[in-house]
Amino acid sequence: VKNGALSVNNSTYTKVTGWTEEWDSHSAFASDAFTVPANCGGRYLFQFQVVTASAMDDQELLLAKLYKGASEILYTVNYQYISDSSDDRGGGLGGTAILDLAAADVISFYIFHNEGAAVDMLDGGCYFSGFRVTGV
Repeated sequence: VKNGALSVNNSTYTKVTGWTEEWDSHSAFASDAFTVPANCGGRYLFQFQVVTASAMDDQELLLAKLYKGASEILYTVNYQYISDSSDDRGGGLGGTAILDLAAADVISFYIFHNEGAAVDMLDGGCYFSGFRVTGV
C-alpha cells in the first residue's frame, strides 16, 4: 500500500515510491520494486491500482504500467480518459497482469498523466501486489 504523498509530474512516467509492506514471505520487495527470489522463477500474478486526489479533467489521460528492470515496459494497464471539461476531479484505474518471470527479474509500478501540471496521488489510494502462481 502506498501511504503518504506522491506527486506525479506532467507527461512523465513516474515510479511509485514509498510503499508500506503488509506481507512479504520471501523478502522479495525492496527499493520500491519486486525482485523474483532465487529458485522462484515461474508465473506470477500482479495487481495494482492508482487514484488521483483531484485535478483530472478536460479529456486528460491517466496510465499505469509495470516495468521489468529499469526501462523495459512489460505490461500496459488500461487507462482512464476524463472527458468532463467542467471541473477537476479524482481519477483512478487498476489492473491485473500474469507474467512469466525468472529469478532476479525486477518489476516496478509507474504512473503517467497529461493533466498539464503535477498531480497528487490519493494518500492510501495506490497498491501493488504480486505472488507466484506456479513454478517453471
